Amino acid sequence: MIFQDLTSPTINHPLDIAYSEGTTGHEIVWTHSDSYPSYYELYINDVLDTSGEWDSSMPSIVVDVDGLSPATYNYTLVVYDQSGNPVQDDVLVFVLSTTDTTTTTTSTTADTNTIIPPGDIMIIITIIITIGSLVVIVSIAVLVMKSRK
Repeated sequence: MIFQDLTSPTINHPLDIAYSEGTTGHEIVWTHSDSYPSYYELYINDVLDTSGEWDSSMPSIVVDVDGLSPATYNYTLVVYDQSGNPVQDDVLVFVLSTTDTTTTTTSTTADTNTIIPPGDIMIIITIIITIGSLVVIVSIAVLVMKSRK
């Protein structure tokens, strides 16, 4: 009997990362599992960066993302089992510039406060009371009709 493995490995989905340039302690931790692990590939912005053997003694792959220049990076991990079944996950890393910038903005704003004239407020209150009353009347009518059955 020939056994054909059609089940892809499993992998977690770490959150995207954003950090300021020059700070440290930033890493991606992927945990993965499969009964018959084989190898992994790590891509950065769709370019193969690292690959290696994956065995059951390696429950996670940790990628240090410190020291990057300000930009957005797409880290993609693809793990394969011995049958060639792949699974992948992407994590975006946003490295923010720490360059001090001073921006002066001058703007003119119009008064956007809306004042409802007193007569209009009474109309709105009347409409709300009327709708509420109708709901009560319909509810009572439904209860009366149900009790007659």
